[in-house]
Amino acid sequence: MKPSNDRNQNGHEDMRELRNLVLRHVVKGEVQRRVFEYLVDVYLAGDQERVSACDISEHGGPRDDETVAVLICRLRESLAEFFAYHPEGRLLENRIAFNPNDRGNYALSIERNTAPSGFLAGFWRHHQPPSLTTVIYPEFLCSCNGGGTLDGNEDSASEGVLRLAPGCGEDSLVSASSVRCFLKLLSCFQTWNVPLPAMPYHPSGGQVEGDLIVLGTPQGMAVLLSRLEAAAPMKSSVRGIISNGVKDKPTLLYKDTVESPEQKEGDGLIKWVLLTRHHYRYQRTLTILAAKNQRAIEPVVHLLTKEDAILPLARELKFRDSFPDHFQVLFAVHMGVGHPYARSITIEKAVVLPSALPVTGTQELITHS
Repeated sequence: MKPSNDRNQNGHEDMRELRNLVLRHVVKGEVQRRVFEYLVDVYLAGDQERVSACDISEHGGPRDDETVAVLICRLRESLAEFFAYHPEGRLLENRIAFNPNDRGNYALSIERNTAPSGFLAGFWRHHQPPSLTTVIYPEFLCSCNGGGTLDGNEDSASEGVLRLAPGCGEDSLVSASSVRCFLKLLSCFQTWNVPLPAMPYHPSGGQVEGDLIVLGTPQGMAVLLSRLEAAAPMKSSVRGIISNGVKDKPTLLYKDTVESPEQKEGDGLIKWVLLTRHHYRYQRTLTILAAKNQRAIEPVVHLLTKEDAILPLARELKFRDSFPDHFQVLFAVHMGVGHPYARSITIEKAVVLPSALPVTGTQELITHS
Protein backbone atom coordinates (compact mmCIF):
# COMPACT_ATOMS: atom_id res chain seq x y z
CA MET A 1 0.00 0.00 0.00
CA LYS A 2 1.41 3.40 -0.95
CA PRO A 3 1.72 6.09 1.68
CA SER A 4 -0.96 8.78 1.62
CA ASN A 5 -0.20 12.17 0.11
CA ASP A 6 0.12 13.96 3.45
CA ARG A 7 2.84 11.60 4.59
CA ASN A 8 5.57 13.33 2.66
CA GLN A 9 9.01 14.23 3.88
CA ASN A 10 7.75 17.33 5.67
CA GLY A 11 5.14 15.25 7.44
CA HIS A 12 7.81 12.84 8.61
CA GLU A 13 9.90 15.71 9.96
CA ASP A 14 6.88 17.12 11.77
CA MET A 15 6.14 13.73 13.31
CA ARG A 16 9.72 13.30 14.53
CA GLU A 17 9.70 16.75 16.16
CA LEU A 18 6.30 16.21 17.72
CA ARG A 19 7.32 12.75 18.95
CA ASN A 20 10.15 14.22 21.02
CA LEU A 21 7.84 16.80 22.60
CA VAL A 22 5.16 14.23 23.37
CA LEU A 23 7.67 11.83 24.92
CA ARG A 24 8.95 14.66 27.10
CA HIS A 25 5.64 16.19 28.22
CA VAL A 26 2.83 13.70 27.67
CA VAL A 27 3.75 10.02 27.72
CA LYS A 28 3.67 8.41 31.18
CA GLY A 29 5.03 4.97 31.99
CA GLU A 30 7.04 2.40 30.08
CA VAL A 31 4.08 0.63 28.46
CA GLN A 32 2.58 3.86 27.12
CA ARG A 33 5.99 4.88 25.81
CA ARG A 34 6.43 1.61 23.90
CA VAL A 35 2.95 1.84 22.41
CA PHE A 36 3.38 5.48 21.37
CA GLU A 37 6.76 4.85 19.74
CA TYR A 38 5.31 1.87 17.88
CA LEU A 39 2.45 4.01 16.55
CA VAL A 40 4.92 6.68 15.43
CA ASP A 41 7.01 4.06 13.62
CA VAL A 42 3.86 2.84 11.84
CA TYR A 43 3.14 6.39 10.69
CA LEU A 44 6.71 6.94 9.48
CA ALA A 45 6.71 3.63 7.61
CA GLY A 46 3.62 4.80 5.75
CA ASP A 47 2.46 1.32 4.75
CA GLN A 48 -0.33 0.72 7.27
CA GLU A 49 -3.52 2.76 7.40
CA ARG A 50 -5.10 0.92 10.28
CA VAL A 51 -3.75 -0.23 13.67
CA SER A 52 -5.80 -2.63 15.77
CA ALA A 53 -5.65 -3.61 19.43
CA CYS A 54 -4.06 -6.89 18.35
CA ASP A 55 -1.23 -5.00 16.60
CA ILE A 56 -0.53 -3.02 19.77
CA SER A 57 -0.52 -6.15 21.93
CA GLU A 58 2.08 -7.69 19.64
CA HIS A 59 4.35 -4.64 19.94
CA GLY A 60 4.73 -4.14 23.67
CA GLY A 61 1.20 -3.15 24.63
CA PRO A 62 -1.31 -4.77 27.00
CA ARG A 63 -2.50 -8.26 26.10
CA ASP A 64 -6.26 -7.80 26.16
CA ASP A 65 -8.27 -5.48 23.95
CA GLU A 66 -10.08 -3.77 26.82
CA THR A 67 -6.84 -2.68 28.48
CA VAL A 68 -5.51 -1.46 25.14
CA ALA A 69 -8.63 0.67 24.73
CA VAL A 70 -8.14 2.20 28.19
CA LEU A 71 -4.47 2.97 27.49
CA ILE A 72 -5.26 4.59 24.14
CA CYS A 73 -8.13 6.58 25.68
CA ARG A 74 -5.76 8.06 28.26
CA LEU A 75 -3.16 8.79 25.61
CA ARG A 76 -5.80 10.41 23.40
CA GLU A 77 -6.92 12.71 26.23
CA SER A 78 -3.34 13.56 27.20
CA LEU A 79 -2.47 14.48 23.62
CA ALA A 80 -5.56 16.66 23.30
CA GLU A 81 -4.73 18.50 26.54
CA PHE A 82 -1.10 19.02 25.54
CA PHE A 83 -1.91 20.60 22.18
CA ALA A 84 -4.80 22.64 23.59
CA TYR A 85 -3.54 23.84 26.99
CA HIS A 86 0.21 23.35 27.39
CA PRO A 87 2.06 26.68 26.97
CA GLU A 88 4.42 25.08 24.43
CA GLY A 89 2.08 22.55 22.83
CA ARG A 90 -0.77 24.94 22.08
CA LEU A 91 1.54 27.19 20.01
CA LEU A 92 2.52 24.39 17.64
CA GLU A 93 1.28 24.56 14.06
CA ASN A 94 0.47 20.84 13.85
CA ARG A 95 -0.67 18.21 16.31
CA ILE A 96 -0.66 14.43 16.65
CA ALA A 97 -4.15 12.96 16.83
CA PHE A 98 -6.15 9.76 16.53
CA ASN A 99 -8.99 9.28 14.07
CA PRO A 100 -12.04 10.83 15.80
CA ASN A 101 -14.50 8.99 13.55
CA ASP A 102 -13.09 5.48 14.03
CA ARG A 103 -12.40 4.78 17.69
CA GLY A 104 -11.19 1.27 16.86
CA ASN A 105 -8.42 2.51 14.59
CA TYR A 106 -5.37 3.43 16.65
CA ALA A 107 -3.24 4.77 13.79
CA LEU A 108 -1.82 8.25 14.36
CA SER A 109 -2.24 11.20 12.05
CA ILE A 110 -0.96 14.78 11.84
CA GLU A 111 -3.47 17.57 11.54
CA ARG A 112 -3.59 21.33 11.95
CA ASN A 113 -3.53 22.38 15.57
CA THR A 114 -6.59 24.45 16.45
CA ALA A 115 -5.98 25.23 20.09
CA PRO A 116 -8.67 27.37 21.74
CA SER A 117 -7.64 30.99 22.10
CA GLY A 118 -8.73 33.98 24.11
CA PHE A 119 -8.76 32.25 27.50
CA LEU A 120 -8.51 35.55 29.34
CA ALA A 121 -11.26 37.30 27.40
CA GLY A 122 -13.41 34.17 27.76
CA PHE A 123 -12.99 34.15 31.51
CA TRP A 124 -13.98 37.81 31.96
CA ARG A 125 -16.55 37.97 29.15
CA HIS A 126 -19.49 38.48 31.54
CA HIS A 127 -17.77 41.54 33.01
CA GLN A 128 -17.32 43.31 29.67
CA PRO A 129 -19.80 45.68 27.97
CA PRO A 130 -22.72 45.95 28.01
CA SER A 131 -22.09 44.81 31.58
CA LEU A 132 -21.27 47.44 34.21
CA THR A 133 -18.78 45.85 36.61
CA THR A 134 -17.53 47.19 39.94
CA VAL A 135 -14.65 45.81 41.99
CA ILE A 136 -15.56 45.55 45.66
CA TYR A 137 -12.78 45.45 48.26
CA PRO A 138 -12.80 45.53 52.09
CA GLU A 139 -12.84 48.94 53.74
CA PHE A 140 -11.49 50.19 57.07
CA LEU A 141 -10.05 46.87 58.25
CA CYS A 142 -7.20 47.55 60.68
CA SER A 143 -5.60 46.47 63.91
CA CYS A 144 -6.15 48.66 66.94
CA ASN A 145 -3.09 48.18 69.16
CA GLY A 146 -2.81 48.93 72.85
CA GLY A 147 -1.63 52.47 72.23
CA GLY A 148 -4.66 53.27 70.09
CA THR A 149 -2.70 53.49 66.82
CA LEU A 150 -4.09 52.13 63.60
CA ASP A 151 -2.20 49.52 61.58
CA GLY A 152 -3.56 49.15 58.04
CA ASN A 153 -2.17 45.63 57.53
CA GLU A 154 -5.05 43.24 58.23
CA ASP A 155 -2.72 40.25 57.90
CA SER A 156 -0.95 41.17 61.14
CA ALA A 157 -4.15 41.91 63.00
CA SER A 158 -3.60 39.09 65.52
CA GLU A 159 -1.62 41.59 67.61
CA GLY A 160 -4.73 43.59 68.42
CA VAL A 161 -8.48 43.64 68.12
CA LEU A 162 -10.13 43.85 64.74
CA ARG A 163 -12.22 46.99 64.50
CA LEU A 164 -13.58 49.41 61.95
CA ALA A 165 -11.53 52.55 61.79
CA PRO A 166 -13.51 55.76 62.33
CA GLY A 167 -14.08 57.98 59.35
CA CYS A 168 -14.48 57.26 55.69
CA GLY A 169 -13.19 58.37 52.31
CA GLU A 170 -9.61 59.58 52.62
CA ASP A 171 -9.40 58.31 56.20
CA SER A 172 -10.09 54.69 55.22
CA LEU A 173 -7.32 52.09 55.34
CA VAL A 174 -7.00 49.51 52.60
CA SER A 175 -4.38 46.75 52.52
CA ALA A 176 -1.56 46.93 49.99
CA SER A 177 -2.66 43.50 48.71
CA SER A 178 -6.11 44.86 47.83
CA VAL A 179 -4.54 47.76 45.96
CA ARG A 180 -2.21 45.49 44.00
CA CYS A 181 -5.10 43.17 43.15
CA PHE A 182 -7.17 46.04 41.78
CA LEU A 183 -4.24 47.40 39.75
CA LYS A 184 -3.75 43.97 38.14
CA LEU A 185 -7.45 43.79 37.26
CA LEU A 186 -7.44 47.37 35.99
CA SER A 187 -4.44 46.70 33.75
CA CYS A 188 -6.11 43.56 32.40
CA PHE A 189 -9.37 45.33 31.55
CA GLN A 190 -7.54 48.25 29.96
CA THR A 191 -6.34 45.88 27.21
CA TRP A 192 -10.00 45.68 26.13
CA ASN A 193 -10.53 49.42 26.72
CA VAL A 194 -13.07 48.59 29.44
CA PRO A 195 -13.38 50.92 32.46
CA LEU A 196 -13.30 49.19 35.82
CA PRO A 197 -14.45 51.28 38.78
CA ALA A 198 -13.74 50.14 42.32
CA MET A 199 -15.31 50.97 45.66
CA PRO A 200 -14.81 49.93 49.28
CA TYR A 201 -17.47 47.90 51.00
CA HIS A 202 -18.94 49.13 54.26
CA PRO A 203 -21.53 47.08 56.22
CA SER A 204 -23.88 50.05 56.34
CA GLY A 205 -23.54 50.72 52.63
CA GLY A 206 -26.47 50.53 50.25
CA GLN A 207 -27.16 48.66 47.05
CA VAL A 208 -24.40 48.34 44.46
CA GLU A 209 -25.75 48.11 40.92
CA GLY A 210 -24.41 45.94 38.13
CA ASP A 211 -22.01 43.02 38.15
CA LEU A 212 -19.39 42.55 40.84
CA ILE A 213 -15.82 41.36 41.25
CA VAL A 214 -15.34 40.85 44.99
CA LEU A 215 -11.98 40.66 46.78
CA GLY A 216 -12.83 39.70 50.33
CA THR A 217 -11.94 38.06 53.61
CA PRO A 218 -14.37 36.86 56.29
CA GLN A 219 -12.85 39.28 58.81
CA GLY A 220 -13.23 42.34 56.62
CA MET A 221 -16.45 41.51 54.76
CA ALA A 222 -18.33 39.10 56.99
CA VAL A 223 -21.78 40.39 56.09
CA LEU A 224 -21.03 40.62 52.39
CA LEU A 225 -19.48 37.17 52.02
CA SER A 226 -22.21 35.44 53.98
CA ARG A 227 -24.77 36.83 51.53
CA LEU A 228 -22.77 36.19 48.38
CA GLU A 229 -22.17 32.56 49.35
CA ALA A 230 -25.74 31.78 50.33
CA ALA A 231 -26.21 29.40 47.39
CA ALA A 232 -22.67 28.08 47.15
CA PRO A 233 -21.62 24.52 48.05
CA MET A 234 -18.20 25.90 49.08
CA LYS A 235 -17.83 28.69 51.60
CA SER A 236 -15.13 30.81 53.18
CA SER A 237 -15.26 31.14 56.96
CA VAL A 238 -13.03 32.61 59.65
CA ARG A 239 -11.61 29.09 60.10
CA GLY A 240 -10.70 28.69 56.46
CA ILE A 241 -12.43 27.30 53.38
CA ILE A 242 -15.30 24.86 53.93
CA SER A 243 -16.23 22.58 51.07
CA ASN A 244 -19.61 20.91 51.25
CA GLY A 245 -18.75 19.14 48.01
CA VAL A 246 -21.26 18.07 45.43
CA LYS A 247 -23.72 15.19 45.23
CA ASP A 248 -24.01 14.85 49.01
CA LYS A 249 -20.30 14.38 49.62
CA PRO A 250 -19.19 14.93 53.23
CA THR A 251 -18.07 18.37 54.34
CA LEU A 252 -14.33 19.00 54.12
CA LEU A 253 -12.50 21.81 55.87
CA TYR A 254 -9.45 23.28 54.17
CA LYS A 255 -7.82 25.27 56.95
CA ASP A 256 -4.97 27.70 56.43
CA THR A 257 -1.65 26.89 58.03
CA VAL A 258 -0.79 29.36 60.78
CA GLU A 259 2.28 31.56 60.47
CA SER A 260 4.07 31.48 63.82
CA PRO A 261 7.25 33.20 65.09
CA GLU A 262 8.81 29.75 65.65
CA GLN A 263 8.38 28.74 62.04
CA LYS A 264 11.64 28.53 60.11
CA GLU A 265 12.23 30.78 57.13
CA GLY A 266 11.34 28.94 53.95
CA ASP A 267 8.81 26.61 55.57
CA GLY A 268 5.72 26.32 53.46
CA LEU A 269 2.45 28.00 54.35
CA ILE A 270 -0.74 26.98 52.58
CA LYS A 271 -3.51 29.53 52.23
CA TRP A 272 -6.81 28.58 50.64
CA VAL A 273 -8.53 30.84 48.12
CA LEU A 274 -12.02 30.19 46.81
CA LEU A 275 -13.05 31.50 43.40
CA THR A 276 -16.77 31.27 42.79
CA ARG A 277 -18.54 32.48 39.65
CA HIS A 278 -22.30 32.89 39.69
CA HIS A 279 -23.96 34.18 36.56
CA TYR A 280 -27.67 34.79 37.05
CA ARG A 281 -29.51 35.33 33.79
CA TYR A 282 -31.19 38.73 33.52
CA GLN A 283 -29.63 39.71 36.85
CA ARG A 284 -25.92 39.92 37.63
CA THR A 285 -22.61 38.16 37.40
CA LEU A 286 -20.70 37.67 40.64
CA THR A 287 -17.02 36.74 40.59
CA ILE A 288 -15.92 36.28 44.17
CA LEU A 289 -12.38 35.70 45.45
CA ALA A 290 -12.57 34.80 49.13
CA ALA A 291 -9.77 33.80 51.46
CA LYS A 292 -8.93 34.01 55.15
CA ASN A 293 -5.72 35.82 54.24
CA GLN A 294 -5.89 38.81 51.89
CA ARG A 295 -2.32 38.27 50.70
CA ALA A 296 -3.25 34.85 49.32
CA ILE A 297 -5.79 36.42 46.94
CA GLU A 298 -3.12 38.42 45.15
CA PRO A 299 -1.32 35.55 43.35
CA VAL A 300 -4.69 34.13 42.26
CA VAL A 301 -5.61 37.52 40.75
CA HIS A 302 -2.27 37.41 38.93
CA LEU A 303 -3.21 33.98 37.53
CA LEU A 304 -6.60 35.28 36.39
CA THR A 305 -5.17 38.31 34.57
CA LYS A 306 -2.50 36.61 32.41
CA GLU A 307 -3.27 34.61 29.27
CA ASP A 308 -0.60 31.96 29.84
CA ALA A 309 -1.17 31.72 33.59
CA ILE A 310 -4.89 30.96 33.22
CA LEU A 311 -4.23 27.82 31.14
CA PRO A 312 -4.38 25.37 34.12
CA LEU A 313 -7.82 26.69 35.06
CA ALA A 314 -9.05 26.36 31.49
CA ARG A 315 -7.78 22.78 31.39
CA GLU A 316 -9.31 21.90 34.76
CA LEU A 317 -12.75 23.15 33.71
CA LYS A 318 -12.46 21.64 30.20
CA PHE A 319 -12.78 25.08 28.64
CA ARG A 320 -13.30 25.12 24.88
CA ASP A 321 -15.52 27.91 23.69
CA SER A 322 -16.29 29.54 27.03
CA PHE A 323 -16.01 29.09 30.75
CA PRO A 324 -19.13 27.77 32.50
CA ASP A 325 -21.57 30.34 33.86
CA HIS A 326 -21.53 28.71 37.30
CA PHE A 327 -18.34 27.22 38.67
CA GLN A 328 -16.07 27.20 41.70
CA VAL A 329 -12.36 26.59 42.09
CA LEU A 330 -10.43 26.01 45.30
CA PHE A 331 -6.77 27.11 45.09
CA ALA A 332 -4.04 25.98 47.47
CA VAL A 333 -1.62 28.91 47.57
CA HIS A 334 1.86 27.93 48.80
CA MET A 335 3.56 30.90 50.41
CA GLY A 336 6.87 31.57 52.11
CA VAL A 337 6.96 32.68 55.72
CA GLY A 338 6.60 36.43 55.94
CA HIS A 339 6.63 36.78 52.16
CA PRO A 340 3.70 38.47 50.42
CA TYR A 341 3.85 36.37 47.27
CA ALA A 342 3.13 32.75 46.47
CA ARG A 343 5.73 30.25 45.36
CA SER A 344 3.18 28.13 43.56
CA ILE A 345 -0.58 27.74 43.12
CA THR A 346 -2.34 24.40 42.94
CA ILE A 347 -5.92 23.93 41.77
CA GLU A 348 -7.17 21.64 44.50
CA LYS A 349 -10.75 21.28 43.34
CA ALA A 350 -12.72 22.62 40.40
CA VAL A 351 -16.48 22.15 40.22
CA VAL A 352 -18.96 23.06 37.52
CA LEU A 353 -22.14 23.88 39.38
CA PRO A 354 -25.65 22.89 38.25
CA SER A 355 -27.09 25.34 35.75
CA ALA A 356 -30.26 25.88 37.81
CA LEU A 357 -29.09 27.69 40.94
CA PRO A 358 -31.37 29.38 43.44
CA VAL A 359 -31.47 33.12 42.90
CA THR A 360 -33.15 34.15 46.15
CA GLY A 361 -31.60 37.28 47.57
CA THR A 362 -29.40 38.10 44.58
CA GLN A 363 -31.17 41.40 43.98
CA GLU A 364 -30.05 42.82 47.33
CA LEU A 365 -26.72 41.13 47.92
CA ILE A 366 -25.03 44.30 49.09
CA THR A 367 -27.87 45.69 51.19
CA HIS A 368 -27.31 45.49 54.93
CA SER A 369 -30.45 45.54 57.03
